[in-house]
Amino acid sequence: MSVLALDHLSVDFDGRTALDALSLDVSPSEILALVGESGSGKSTLALSALGLLPPGARMSGNVRIDGEDLAAMDARRLSEVRGGRVGMVFQDPASALNPALTIGRQIGEVLARHCDMDRKAIRGQVAELLDRVGLDVGPNRYPHTLSGGQRQRVAIAMGVAARPALLIADEPTAALDPIAQRRIVDLLVGLVRERGMALLLVTHDLALAGEIADRIAVLAEGKLVEEGPAKRLLSAPESTELRTQIDAARVPPVPWPRRDSTTLLNASGLSRVHRGEPALIDASFVIKRGETLGVVGESGSGKSTLARLVLALDRPDTGTLGMDGIRYSAITRRELYRRMQAVFQDPSTSFDPRWTVDDIVAEPLHLLPERPSATERTARVASALTAVGLPQDAAIRRPHEFSGGQRQRIAIARALILRPSLVVLDEALSALDARVRGEILALLIRLQAEHGMAYLFVSHDIKLVRAIADRVIALRNGRVVAEGDARDMLDAPDHPYLAALVAAQPRLI
Repeated sequence: MSVLALDHLSVDFDGRTALDALSLDVSPSEILALVGESGSGKSTLALSALGLLPPGARMSGNVRIDGEDLAAMDARRLSEVRGGRVGMVFQDPASALNPALTIGRQIGEVLARHCDMDRKAIRGQVAELLDRVGLDVGPNRYPHTLSGGQRQRVAIAMGVAARPALLIADEPTAALDPIAQRRIVDLLVGLVRERGMALLLVTHDLALAGEIADRIAVLAEGKLVEEGPAKRLLSAPESTELRTQIDAARVPPVPWPRRDSTTLLNASGLSRVHRGEPALIDASFVIKRGETLGVVGESGSGKSTLARLVLALDRPDTGTLGMDGIRYSAITRRELYRRMQAVFQDPSTSFDPRWTVDDIVAEPLHLLPERPSATERTARVASALTAVGLPQDAAIRRPHEFSGGQRQRIAIARALILRPSLVVLDEALSALDARVRGEILALLIRLQAEHGMAYLFVSHDIKLVRAIADRVIALRNGRVVAEGDARDMLDAPDHPYLAALVAAQPRLI
């Protein structure tokens, strides 16, 4: 019997079809990868399988867990199934974890609800689960004290705590560096093989799907367009949708625009301590005008700390930063942010949802010495939207009306409007599907060639760094352990740590 069986499942949101008569099943000990572009219906399917669709959604068809109809379950039975028979790992661990509770208590609550264990046994099991997912932090830590990758591992520990028959994992490795991703993938595959657990893996990473999945199901506009053994589908795709995704996932090296040899940003001996632990130790590097410096490393290696220091969102305990030969301490914040802007991983968290795109893109204009006239403001916003490939009517709409890739274009337009010398991109492409990621990558390269901007490109995706970066630095435990030409270092890494990062990343067949 299938652990999960969907029979002609359809879901509508306000008249918009999210899933269209979709039938699919997952068997014990099987890994089924659900792939498709953003908006194809992957996450809607995952939420449908647990009865977690938002109010206003209309569902028809059947969802069965171990042969039991989900629609016939009362609230108590649903509570037993969720977290017990079916575990869930959501894409964004920050929204799935309670910031007011320790990670040990949150994992322990799953065990207390679904397993017959006393407090001592729960404490022991929590410690074992944290170790199993590769976390060397204590159970008394709070989610906000952990990196994004560490929080995702906590979420996975909660998802598998009650030994579910089915684990639904929605982009579980999207926020992880290659080494952490490898550890989590090995863990998930091991659990499937050891426990006979079924795994429904929702992912835009075709290389990961091809490496671990038994079958792949391809969604497009809510329809199942192709399904079959993973390796056969990836080597001989029949649908246009899958062929397009495969082509986009093979990120080619891009032509490098001409560079200026003068130094734009200089960092010397940067160190930062957080809560008594060193986050960055004596880091020194330069960024030249018009070039891209890639930053790679494991979760917790210091990448985001480095980015925050460069953006003056935090101050180093020791060391100095300078732009155009002038120390940060001698530059006003207003002047610094006229020269430097940022694009973050999740643009929706940096947008005011009440604002129109016009308001969002125009926000940095207050940094100018003189406020532009209404006509000039409108022209600047229109120029920025055109540069990132968005229509002019986007200006009157709000962020929730756009896809993830379009929201990232809005964030780039906002960063571009002042024509800064430096743009810091902190995991700016990691949440996008392969096609959109390729489009945004090409957009960044074009904008850099046209406007001569330099990029600090922080990413755990080695393929993306190789495609865009001129030089790369590798961070480990807060220290710069390798630095040099991006292609030389990533094609034939001579440092063991960097070689491990490169080797750990899955490759598309």
